[in-house]
Amino acid sequence: MDAPLLARTPADFWRRYNRPAQQFFYEDIFKPANGFRAPIRATLLTFAVSALVHEYVFGIVLGRVQGYQTVFFMLHGCAVAATLRIRPIGWSAMLWGAATLGLNLATTVIFFASVNGMVPFYTRDLPPWLAGW
Repeated sequence: MDAPLLARTPADFWRRYNRPAQQFFYEDIFKPANGFRAPIRATLLTFAVSALVHEYVFGIVLGRVQGYQTVFFMLHGCAVAATLRIRPIGWSAMLWGAATLGLNLATTVIFFASVNGMVPFYTRDLPPWLAGW
């Protein structure tokens, strides 16, 4: 990792987080999908593949596909596509960084819903808007 907590945008966060996986997705999905000419399409495809892999792994353990990983990764894929070219500096960098951290914290409940299906660790039930999936 390359200090993902210092990320200023969702795109910056995913560039910094899990560098070996990031390199794989960049070289084997993003670039072949013509990412330099169609970066938004390639980004969304990259996150869709990541969602598929995560759904598959959790599906093996849980015995069913929940859809949580797809929602999580496609939500983040949209955020990354929207912030690909944004490079905030100065005070705006702090605001962007806080918003990025807020997005990450708010959406972890979706990602960890699958983890909770394997090893129940939430002390309360999932939120009603999430529990019905």
